[in-house]
Amino acid sequence: MSTRPEILFPLFASLETLPGVGAKTAKSLEQMGITSPRDLLMTLPSSGIDRTFRKSISGLTFPVVATTAVTIERHHP
Repeated sequence: MSTRPEILFPLFASLETLPGVGAKTAKSLEQMGITSPRDLLMTLPSSGIDRTFRKSISGLTFPVVATTAVTIERHHP
């Protein structure tokens, strides 16, 4: 008899029970020690990238990742 409520059973199932997670993705996650949906929920990000849209790149300190829009007015092949 399990002391865990039945509603929590999916958290301890195989990663492949998640939509969009196949054998290849599950294998990659398992290499990081993630073997169940519960492990995935408890894994905190170790870094992040700020992808805030900027109208201009002036004022940025390089090297930096920046998201902006450009218009190509001419192209010379």
